[in-house]
Amino acid sequence: MTQDAGRFTRFPPHPRFIQLETTLACNAACGFCRQKDLEREPARMEERLWRKIISETRGLAITYRPFLQNEPLCDGRLEEVVACIKEDPTARAELNTNGALLGERRARALLELGLDEVRFSIDAFSSAVYEKTRPGIDRDTVYRRVTRFCELAQDHRCLTNVRMI
Repeated sequence: MTQDAGRFTRFPPHPRFIQLETTLACNAACGFCRQKDLEREPARMEERLWRKIISETRGLAITYRPFLQNEPLCDGRLEEVVACIKEDPTARAELNTNGALLGERRARALLELGLDEVRFSIDAFSSAVYEKTRPGIDRDTVYRRVTRFCELAQDHRCLTNVRMI
């Protein structure tokens, strides 16, 4: 319990959001991000652990975000993680991504699984600036993939945001 301006407020009985860092991998080497400097272990969360976290919080209307200091699409198990989350009708699944690895097959699979929200991080309009900002990622490929995802998402209940950070 905390006191705020003379009032007592209660902490919620459980978290509203859970970030699952299932991998430390990233496909970019952005100068503004410290992800490449991380030297934590394990580099990949064991399946039994992320399943345990999701299982123990079923029915609590949690929003799960399978990303933290990573690119979630680097984890080939992402669809499994989203499927596990969406087994709970009260749960939401959200992603932040640079979009470079989101080909049409994966886009369709994630949408069919019921992904609730995707936030694409786009950091430049011109190719020259984009490739300086996000080395190793082709701007035109990202733009095509994000555009296609937005088209596909129109037939699903997936909120899509394209953001500059």
